[in-house]
Amino acid sequence: MEQLFAEMAKRMRRKKTEMSMRRKRMEQQFTPERKEMEEKLSKMSIMREMEEQFALERDKKVHELASITTMTQKGEKKKMVHDTLLLTRFMLIDEHYDVRVEGREIIYKLSKAAGLSVMVDALRRNVHSVDESDRIIDVQCFCVVASALGVAGLLPFLREVCDSAKSWQARHTGSMIVHQMTIFVGRAVVPHLRSLVETIGHGLNDDIKKVRTTTALALAVLAQVAAPNDINSFDSVLKPLWKGVRSHRGDDLATFLKAIGYIIPLMNAVDASYYTKEVMVVLIREFQSPDVDVKRVALKVLKQCMSTEGVEPDYIRQDILPEFFSNFSFRRRFLDHRNYKQLVETTVAMARKVGVADIVARIAQDLKDESDVLYKIMVIKTIEESPMK
Repeated sequence: MEQLFAEMAKRMRRKKTEMSMRRKRMEQQFTPERKEMEEKLSKMSIMREMEEQFALERDKKVHELASITTMTQKGEKKKMVHDTLLLTRFMLIDEHYDVRVEGREIIYKLSKAAGLSVMVDALRRNVHSVDESDRIIDVQCFCVVASALGVAGLLPFLREVCDSAKSWQARHTGSMIVHQMTIFVGRAVVPHLRSLVETIGHGLNDDIKKVRTTTALALAVLAQVAAPNDINSFDSVLKPLWKGVRSHRGDDLATFLKAIGYIIPLMNAVDASYYTKEVMVVLIREFQSPDVDVKRVALKVLKQCMSTEGVEPDYIRQDILPEFFSNFSFRRRFLDHRNYKQLVETTVAMARKVGVADIVARIAQDLKDESDVLYKIMVIKTIEESPMK
């Protein structure tokens, strides 16, 4: 019996030794990871302290907003607004949605308390900045100011910066403000549509590419919110747009086509028919272009033209379908998961105009193609979504 107990004690000692050795090996193995984790936790705690300090300073400025309206000296207001914007402006481009929303609320309240003139004076200093990131942040600030105090109050300032002869950065910033403000406030810009179009319209002929493209994008979103009517507000930009569509290539052409695509549906049937035939020459040419981005825009513009009342089915059958499908070899080069949806939607839009039989007759044979599964899926999707009438 004593021998048995001695054997058991020996085994227990051996197990303890093995366990201690295993523990040491594990500690040696995980020591670098533990140190790395501790460093990360330390950095996180430092960042948390910095965020808390920033939040305290920001909250202090927010609590001081109430005193702005009681200040008699304009200089005090300006300084308070400037200090508050320095703390909050970067919140508008934060990666976290909640932070962006909080930043908008603070600047909204600040605008209400300080007034339009003080806000414009505080924000205009970066309008001519060479650093585009600074100007982008201020554009977001101007959008919040417009939502708080109205679009009409910003029109004189926008005319001033868009007419700037000394700085193309100012003209670019003015177009960006109109673009982003329209997206931000939506239909609130409609009462001032003609003024906004005339304010930025001459940017279509600017020597700087960034100004031209931003102006065209701004006109596109203005036309989008103006739907389904109010074509008269765009009379002053139709001529430079058409001139640009015929002369530009690449990114310039893509943005000009995007603007045209939203303006044509605003027209009456006769004008829409005429301008569709004019732009179709450019669209068909771009189907053969190697530029995928321009092709994508061209397809979208074609779909928008198909939705207008002035485009007759006979014209589509005789002039558009033969050219469209003769150049349909571009589909394979254009086709991928990101772009095939636009091609399907455009083909379905034409099927709604001319009837599904004309479309299916041209693409049904492609179902036999076994070389590209995605291409075959696109053909099936097109047939499924086409109206069976």
